Formats: sequence, structure tokens, C-alpha cells
Amino acid sequence: MKYADKTIEAKDGREIIISEAKPSDAEEILGYMDIVGAETDNLFVEEGTKSFTVEGERGFLENNANDEESLMLVAKLGDEIVSLGNISLVTKRPRGRHRASFGITVQKKAWGLGIGKAMILELSGFAKRIGVEIIELEVKTDNERAIGLYEHLGFEIMATHKNYFKINGEYADAYIMQKYI
Repeated sequence: MKYADKTIEAKDGREIIISEAKPSDAEEILGYMDIVGAETDNLFVEEGTKSFTVEGERGFLENNANDEESLMLVAKLGDEIVSLGNISLVTKRPRGRHRASFGITVQKKAWGLGIGKAMILELSGFAKRIGVEIIELEVKTDNERAIGLYEHLGFEIMATHKNYFKINGEYADAYIMQKYI
């Protein structure tokens, strides 16, 4: 196992359990992605547009669990997933394996509880342990809340990716951000 479960305290005092995503979480993760996809247009995922079937998600999670250089975490309040995050090498080729890319989502009802920060710190710690030097992400340029968190944690805007998203026929840009660890 690449990650030992961790319990943290949310800003409101509730207990959050962060653990490695398991194949048995597949159905719950797909349901969670529907929820966050409906709550914001800051993600590629949209409500009702699942990338995988439950079996496909299980297979993805099994592959991820067997890859020592990637990690997917879930954060739960009680028995409910309220955040999902993953990090993996950009490439396993020697010239690029010093870079990792990560993504994170937090369910709207859990915004402001410190879960996003905790997840990013856990994913960053894993990246450092496997020898990553640079963590990269993309974030919609109008997602001020996320950009503020990333900057607070040491990420810098490196470039703007024009027309990164197309939402309801309208283009939206994204910042490419990096952090040296």
C-alpha cells in the first residue's frame, strides 16, 4: 500500500478520513463525480457524462493501485466522499519523470473546511517521496478560490492555455501552474 489512512480535523471540528481509493470505491466515486460535475463548471466532468462504467472505474482504480508512481485519494466526512484527488508522473521517460500532474475536486458542501489543502499536501508529500521535483496543474482562470489556494501552497502561474475548456459553446482559458518541491 502506497498510502496509510490519515485522519484530520476539518475547520468545523468534524473528522475527515483521507485514504487511498480502492476498486471497491468505484461506484461511490462515479456517483461523487456526478455531484461535483453538477455543482461547478470548473471541471472537465459534467453531471451524467461518466468516463467509465462501474467495471471500468474498478479497472482504472486497480491499475492505479498497482502503479507505484501514481496515487488517488478520497476524503470522507462520515461515510460520504467529499473530495477526490490524484497525482501521477507526466511521463515515465527519464527526461520527464521529475514532473507530476495532479487534479483535485471537493464537493461544494465541503468547501472552506480545509479538505482541499489537506488533499494537496498529502498528494505533494507522496510526489516528493517518489522523487518528483515539479508538480503541475491546470485551473480555469476565473476559479479564484482554487487559484488562491494553489498560490497559498506555493504554486505559480506559468502560462495561460487559451480556449482550454469549451462550456456551453463558450471558450474559457486555464492557467498552467507549477510548484517546485
